[in-house]
Amino acid sequence: MDGSFLLLATTFPNMAHRDAAGGSRPHHQVAEVSTNIGYLSAMMTTSKSIYRGYRFPAEVIQQAVWLYFRFPLSLRMVEDLLAARGIIVSHETVRCWAEKFGRIYASKIRR
Repeated sequence: MDGSFLLLATTFPNMAHRDAAGGSRPHHQVAEVSTNIGYLSAMMTTSKSIYRGYRFPAEVIQQAVWLYFRFPLSLRMVEDLLAARGIIVSHETVRCWAEKFGRIYASKIRR
């Protein structure tokens, strides 16, 4: 692979969310995540406990934070990139992840 990641989402029609217009949209769950970014996968194996209680897998959180800090992307652009891969997450969630996990990742990289 060329450093990109592959996210395959499964749609569960019986689990629908309501959008702002009152309509329903299907619930997506990540079925498989494969990444070629070494330091992200190393962080995942050493710090799984920091992701406890989050709805999304550690790989999705790491990829969103990495995209936000590595490239000059806005929070909404990161939201759109994840949506293109079948992961429905708000820009506010990406902001919270970047705020919390960005510092943790930076301190681990500096060590």
